[in-house]
Amino acid sequence: MDKRRLGLIKTLYIIIAAALVTAGVGAPRLAAEAPMVVASIPPLHSLTAGVMAGVGTPALIVRGAASAHHHVLRPSEARALHRAEIVIWIGEALEAFLAKPIKSLAGKAAIVKMLETPGLRLLAPRKGGLWASDGAPLARRAEPGDADPHVWLDPENAKIMVGAIGAALAAKDPANGALYGANVRALTRRLDALAAELGAQLEPFRAVPFLVYHDGFQYFEKRFGLDARGAVASAPEQKPGPRRMLRLRALIEAGRIGCIFADPGTPASLIHALTGETGVPSAVLDPLGAGLAPGPDLYFALMRANARAFVRCLSGP
Repeated sequence: MDKRRLGLIKTLYIIIAAALVTAGVGAPRLAAEAPMVVASIPPLHSLTAGVMAGVGTPALIVRGAASAHHHVLRPSEARALHRAEIVIWIGEALEAFLAKPIKSLAGKAAIVKMLETPGLRLLAPRKGGLWASDGAPLARRAEPGDADPHVWLDPENAKIMVGAIGAALAAKDPANGALYGANVRALTRRLDALAAELGAQLEPFRAVPFLVYHDGFQYFEKRFGLDARGAVASAPEQKPGPRRMLRLRALIEAGRIGCIFADPGTPASLIHALTGETGVPSAVLDPLGAGLAPGPDLYFALMRANARAFVRCLSGP
């Protein structure tokens, strides 16, 4: 056989072998490709990433210190929504900016709106100011349309949300359903352990009254039996009026408040205007985890960081 014919045979063999590998013949079969999943805020992204562990990684819309209420969608985030097969968000009560883009960009995606998850404990928002003359925190159950949207701050709610995320993923990607189910069970055990851990830390401080800047932590308060007396502002972007400031300042000076919790970005001058020289301590509570790295551990780090803030502030000056 001449060298030219031998070269042609070798070339033909290489082409056939490459075609067989491309088709999967003689090569290991790849795992099922993960669906394209988009989550709105870091805590939801964290829980979703935990359910998807070993399969894929969800995309995140609101990052860092960006506001979940007034976020402006970037082109890369719009593209992620357009490619999404599943979109996971809280609902219009929190991420109002997402309502129209979800309809226009993610029309073919499965939409998981957490506020509509069956079994979730929903509480109605409370107004700014003092909530009850006797100091008893109010808690009224609500429907999805008028609920306080910060539902993830109760670990029991987080467990229900994890189950809903797992069900949505398994319905879209049944090939990885067993892995999603195993991850849901593992996360449920972690959330149970987290609730027990935080409950033990916070138990000694259940009778210490405090104020929050705005009413974003009542799910956390109710789960762990903490004594919130009122909110300085009705919403994060609203400043309290002089009458409310005077009323709250009188309550603090009378020694009926043990701590004031600010939001990330709350002006220090506003908190000082309330506490003055009373020595009442203050701390910052962060419902989103602005300073934490996104990923499956963010939710747990977020909850522990807020528990530490409660313990430090409620311990007194």
